Amino acid sequence: MSLLVVDALTGYVTYAIVPDNAPTHLTLIALEGIFLARGYPLGLLSDSDARFTSTAAVAWSKALGI
Repeated sequence: MSLLVVDALTGYVTYAIVPDNAPTHLTLIALEGIFLARGYPLGLLSDSDARFTSTAAVAWSKALGI
């Protein structure tokens, strides 16, 4: 699975590759790597995949103020 992150202001595209069956925590680690390099977003728009709507993902985003 490719995680594609597009900055809405600049249009800058970043991506990370994770296994298709990657659990939530691995997906969040990949996003964390992108955000550490580019900065944390004000918001996050997803395709509502279970890895982004899980309790852990919601808690992670709230803790980061996303």
